[in-house]
Amino acid sequence: ARQGQVDLWSGLVFAIPSIAGMSLVRILVMPTLPKRPTIFGASFERDLVIIVPFAIVMILAATAMIRKPHRPAPKKIASSGKARGNALQGYLTAALAGLVVGGMSGFVGAGGGFMVIPALHLLLGLPMAAAVGTSLMVIAINSSSGAISDVVAGTHADYALAGLMSILSLAGMAVGVHFGKRIDSNRLKPAFGYFLIFMALTILIKEAFAR
Repeated sequence: ARQGQVDLWSGLVFAIPSIAGMSLVRILVMPTLPKRPTIFGASFERDLVIIVPFAIVMILAATAMIRKPHRPAPKKIASSGKARGNALQGYLTAALAGLVVGGMSGFVGAGGGFMVIPALHLLLGLPMAAAVGTSLMVIAINSSSGAISDVVAGTHADYALAGLMSILSLAGMAVGVHFGKRIDSNRLKPAFGYFLIFMALTILIKEAFAR
């Protein structure tokens, strides 16, 4: 935020529906989802039903990140004096994207945060640096609301593991911020796309071997 890489209005319009999507899924959907859902007459394990579609969406978003040329951030989200119609369209796009990504995060946990950057960049047109910075704000809000929703739903949390992951994540973020200043945005976008593909394939391979 100090570096001007957080689009506050885009982030808030994105994050508030994300909280709704996250909370609805964590409180209402997940506790009632059977261990072996039936789809088109076939029975599957719950983790498979949740993880595999998410991995496929990650690959599609990554492909768009790699191929889609950079376009400047639209002024319709930020307060820029654009026509009200364009502003309303921008808000609706941000809100819908936030609702969908929030719901995905509710299903797969914090891993849904992988989709925040592609959504902010591809759908709202934020430059990569702003998309990354704004996504951190959105993920912080989503993670907090998700944790609160789990407490309300009575879900047990492994606080020792959460603490260890938090410490390692903070260390990784410090390294990322340091090197991120030296990486051109046009290179960062496809690099993030390839990283998404790697993560998605890792998920799919892990699920395949688990079965």
